[in-house]
Amino acid sequence: MSKGNLDFAGPGALRILARGYRYDWPEGFDADSQAILRHTDTGVVLVAALERLRLRGDDSALPTVLERCLDDEHPVINAEAHLLLGLAGSPELIANLIQRFWAPLQAGTLAWWPALYTAEALLHSGLSWTIPIVLALYRCAARSSGRKELGALPLLIELALTPRYENVLYPHYERGEDLALIEQAMAWWRPLDEAHGPNASLLFGAPFDLRTLAESLRETATQPSVPFLGWYRRRYEGATGIDCSSWYGHGGRKRGLQAAAEAERLLDSPAELDRYLPGQRYFLGHPIGHAPGAGPEWTQAEWVAGLHAWWGDVLDADRKLAGVSAAPNDDDEEDDEEDDDDPPGWDEYLYGPFLDAPADPKGDPWSRLSAAIQDAYLGEFEGLTPAVLAALELGDPDRDFDLQAAYFLGDAAPLSQLQALVETLAPRLFDDGADAKGDPRWRELAILILARAAMPWTLRAGQAVFEAFVPQGEYPRYLRPWTYFQDALPPLGAMEGLRERVRVDHERLGERLAAALEGLEPSTALVHGEPLRLSERVDALAAELAKDALRPDRIYPLRHLLEASTGVDMQSLWVNAEIVDRAAGLALVETLRETDCVREHEPGVRLFAGHRIPD
Repeated sequence: MSKGNLDFAGPGALRILARGYRYDWPEGFDADSQAILRHTDTGVVLVAALERLRLRGDDSALPTVLERCLDDEHPVINAEAHLLLGLAGSPELIANLIQRFWAPLQAGTLAWWPALYTAEALLHSGLSWTIPIVLALYRCAARSSGRKELGALPLLIELALTPRYENVLYPHYERGEDLALIEQAMAWWRPLDEAHGPNASLLFGAPFDLRTLAESLRETATQPSVPFLGWYRRRYEGATGIDCSSWYGHGGRKRGLQAAAEAERLLDSPAELDRYLPGQRYFLGHPIGHAPGAGPEWTQAEWVAGLHAWWGDVLDADRKLAGVSAAPNDDDEEDDEEDDDDPPGWDEYLYGPFLDAPADPKGDPWSRLSAAIQDAYLGEFEGLTPAVLAALELGDPDRDFDLQAAYFLGDAAPLSQLQALVETLAPRLFDDGADAKGDPRWRELAILILARAAMPWTLRAGQAVFEAFVPQGEYPRYLRPWTYFQDALPPLGAMEGLRERVRVDHERLGERLAAALEGLEPSTALVHGEPLRLSERVDALAAELAKDALRPDRIYPLRHLLEASTGVDMQSLWVNAEIVDRAAGLALVETLRETDCVREHEPGVRLFAGHRIPD
């Protein structure tokens, strides 16, 4: 901003693409006066707080920023006030920030923009105990009309919790897979919080360290697109107070080499760099609070435990709705033998346990399903779908059995049988005028079966059923129905019209389907919009196993597809539910590559247990 001008809508004292934390303190203003904190222009209050922090690290004006600037109608002041509190605020002040919105967050009535701004503030603080609150804010905003504005949060969460950004969370955000995004972030966060404590300021999967930030900046700034330069400037200039205005040229053009040169300068200046202690937060060159391990005992532990307990209950409810199990807890000492009475195959929705289970085509539902699976493993597909349908009709609906049966039909049922299934179930899938008999259970099962089969005919039929699906009561019991189509199609991106957990823009989904399916035979098996090639799926598994950080959430669907298609037992991939055995996985890759059904597989042909499905 020009001297004496506090117009934040202009060039902006605080616009990070303009001049970052460089500003001209206006003549005639005394930053230390109490009167200035009562100024009618909240922009003056905000810059006064900045001036106090710049001069001597004085955070005495931040409570006034919290009180006066967060509800300002000017979006720049509002956003910058939140970020200033995150970057410079003490843990106690951050707690006060959270208390401002806690009641509407619990009630689910918090508007998307304060949820977004507050989440960004907490992520810039990096305080470990705030990460579950960040995810709660994301969840709240993602269920609102402001969902399309949240794209920065997955990036900031990943930058805080992982050593190297690999774009893991953003695809979940694009596809509306909010629970998957949250579970992955929680899995990253738990060991960090346990290792470093609640008040560690996390960045790149470790307590904040200016050296690590500079090294990452030096590497990133030399890339052609200079990703995240605005974020790097915010963190680097915010921590050090160093003038980084040279990082941008005329019209906001990125000057990555200038940023890399500044990082190199700092790394080559040990006397300057050594002033910044690892684990200590800084703002404009001044330490925030106490050095790591020093200072009084953290007094907010009980309050934070209450916040985390509430969040745990929310997550458990979301998991129950989505039909997934809670993440394992290292504190749980329950032996898995207690689950021995569970139906065979329930824990993993794979087929190995069914091969040794009691099988009776006229018995109870589980034994009927076992019989159908054992027949399919022998290459006998005749009567498969009617047998499973009969099992589904027995007794009251069983959530676990329904899901296992739907997976099996999607994996193994011939196309002709699936076409007959849709015709048989039509009265329960589609409303017929005034005599509406649509059944949400059968609609949800049909969507899952048809989308999982991933052939052009089944995908079109699945969308037709989806258009008739209306959420009611406990339905949907599993994931958002439109997510079932995603493995077969190219990435859908952020879909306009997505509301709450099941509504979607059917017209757009139809356009995606039409484009992806054009010119394909009705029985072509698809993966990511291309005919299935088992050798490519084996290569994809090998690529995942070669990464430094193994991702069970990416490896599991590859395992399911390859095991269902080939019949090769891949249980040895897992040490337990959350840990992948890299060596065993690489050995399985070699086994799969030598398997006849992989070497001789024709693109787009469906297999089950190594047998060609008669489509």
